[in-house]
Amino acid sequence: MGVNLYDPENDVRFPIPGVASRIVASSDATAREKAMADSVCDGTADNVEIQAALDAITTGEVLLIGQNFTIAAQISIANGKCLRTLQGVQVKPSAAGVNGFLVHAGGSLR
Repeated sequence: MGVNLYDPENDVRFPIPGVASRIVASSDATAREKAMADSVCDGTADNVEIQAALDAITTGEVLLIGQNFTIAAQISIANGKCLRTLQGVQVKPSAAGVNGFLVHAGGSLR
């Protein structure tokens, strides 16, 4: 899908250049946020959807929108890729001892 915002009231999608290569919404995101996302998490092991979005791009950003993401395993952010969150988004481990992110040289977490 790429970077598009969806206006459900007018049933219109429009691109937002330079924002993100993929958008992932949390399970508790609003209907509007879910509508503009490339994938929506289920609230359990959200690292699966996040990692799939990162793996689907060769370079660029994955933007997390919504409220709460729960990760059960480490997320790997490779060279040339960035995982970004909007203000207020929380990414929490599902259990003690889960090491959240592995950022490779050239990758970034913002």
